[in-house]
This record gives sequence, C-alpha cells and structure tokens, in this order.
Amino acid sequence: MNLGWQIPAEAIYFIYSFQCHQLPQQSFYVFGPQAMYSLGQINAVSCAGTDAWLLRQFVGTAELGYEVAWSDRMVYAYGSLPLAAIVWRWLSRWLRPLP
Repeated sequence: MNLGWQIPAEAIYFIYSFQCHQLPQQSFYVFGPQAMYSLGQINAVSCAGTDAWLLRQFVGTAELGYEVAWSDRMVYAYGSLPLAAIVWRWLSRWLRPLP
C-alpha cells in the first residue's frame, strides 16, 4: 500500500482475512509514526465506530501508516514458535532427558 500497489496489497489482506480478524485497533502498522493505534485514534480518521465488519475494512492511511495483515496476537503467536524452538535448542544442551 505504501508503494501504491493497491491491488496486490488488497490481495494480501484478503488472503490473510481467512486466518485473522484484522481489527485495526489490534494490529501493527508500518510506514507511520506509531506501531499501534487505539480505537479512538482510528475512529478519528474513519467512521467505522465499533462495527467489526466496518473496522476490518480500514487498512490504514498514508498519515497513520498501513496495517500489517495479521493482528498483534497472531504476530506474537506465530513469532513465539520459532523463538521457543531456538531457546529450546540452546537449553537442550544443558538439560538432561527425563528417565
């Protein structure tokens, strides 16, 4: 979206919409001044209110930045798996297996 590639960006948002709710107040933003925004800040630039279907359509603006296709919870959940694997691999050198 930041490069002006609206159609490919919308395709990415659509594909990930089956895996994540994509609510803008629970998502990270890139290319903007803040990483996350509150519902009040989002409603100041959009008229979505609290309707989840309208909120899902908001993907950001040039001033706020653009929403990452996954919510913060999905980023944490899927990001913690490789991190846990790295930590386990490092710790397994010193831990003895259970009998």
